[in-house]
Amino acid sequence: MKKLIYCLAFILFISISNSYAQIGHTAGVGVPTGACVTGITSYINVTTGDYYDCVASAWHLTTSSVGNMTTIPSTSPTWTGIHIFSPAARSSGTAPYFTLNIPADTLQTAATESIGIKTVTATRQWATSGTVALQRENFFAGPTYSSQNASTTFTDAFTFYITPPIAGTNAIFTRGHTLAIVDATSAASSITGGFIVATTLGTAATSVGIGGGNINAGGIITGNTLVSGVSTGTAPFTVSSTTQVSNLNVSQLVGATWVAPGTIGSTTPSTGAFTSLNAGTGKWNVNTGGLPTQSNNLTLAGQGFTLILGLTSQKAETTTADANVLTVTPPAAVGTYKVCTAISVASATSGIISWTLSWTDSNGNAQSNIAQQIFQMGTAAPNTTFTTSAAGNYYGCSMIDINNGAANIVVKWVGGGTTSAKMSAIVERLN
Repeated sequence: MKKLIYCLAFILFISISNSYAQIGHTAGVGVPTGACVTGITSYINVTTGDYYDCVASAWHLTTSSVGNMTTIPSTSPTWTGIHIFSPAARSSGTAPYFTLNIPADTLQTAATESIGIKTVTATRQWATSGTVALQRENFFAGPTYSSQNASTTFTDAFTFYITPPIAGTNAIFTRGHTLAIVDATSAASSITGGFIVATTLGTAATSVGIGGGNINAGGIITGNTLVSGVSTGTAPFTVSSTTQVSNLNVSQLVGATWVAPGTIGSTTPSTGAFTSLNAGTGKWNVNTGGLPTQSNNLTLAGQGFTLILGLTSQKAETTTADANVLTVTPPAAVGTYKVCTAISVASATSGIISWTLSWTDSNGNAQSNIAQQIFQMGTAAPNTTFTTSAAGNYYGCSMIDINNGAANIVVKWVGGGTTSAKMSAIVERLN
């Protein structure tokens, strides 16, 4: 009997000394108030279904029907098992579904990392062998945004958005990074983890920092400008393909410019040595001996050529003299030249067929309107002048030496009588 009396007295003492403390599991309407006993007191709100535990002598919302934790304990709870948070749909408001307020810690351990949020990894074992087509350890599904009535514009929409760390008072960053990825894939592989970095919100990205690492892409990298800051002595890029790159415009070739090119098939700068030279189909081809084989769509014998400095083809001539059938100004150098004419007479009445040549010879003497020999085809003897009243064909050639005075070489049609003819003339430099 005494023991029973003592027990009743002890329970009564507790009730009197802690009149607000609740013992065991209770139920009620609304949020629990008053003191509670840690570890042995619990409470359920019969209206909402919210369940409360007593932690550190204070009520703690353990399970909520609407997904909110209205009271956060000051201790460090440990969760086990699978937890799903499903907040009720809202018809108004802008508050986040989940907010984690990082505490303003002070006096953290010196020279020691203090991690804010950490995921501790573990080995996860699959039941049997097979191929897992896609495995994502952390998956953030992109939300769908819509508008009830009129259209709503989202200038910048992000599924995952982070900002860089801020160096506060007395903090010095050697390097500040917004995101770092430690990838286990070999840098030599074209299939490697990647990330995208946007710079200023609302503006075009100007740069992406990769540090001292490499970029390995299995596809096409597209951009506007490729800039290399590597010093001279190191190639700014390398390629394996020998396929021609269209529209590639460069100012230097093997360290030289096109204005002052380097060696081209030889060992002497600004000179070229070619096995063959082709300036376009049929335009100008040279064989391995340096002799032309084709020019202006004409096939040549490949035995060399003379320099044609002037040519007049089938110029109409009449009775009147023509003092400029062909005029050529030679270079200011001594040389040997060949001048030829061809005259085709259509009709004539006492027509005078003759041509003259003017030049300055190798002794510096001016030779003016010197009559030249002319041959009439079908007639044995040449002459300097033919008088004819019939059609016919005539030709003549002369070899001359000139000095370095660069005086003009002039071919003239003499004319006379009544004549209708066509005259061609050519000046060639032989050396």
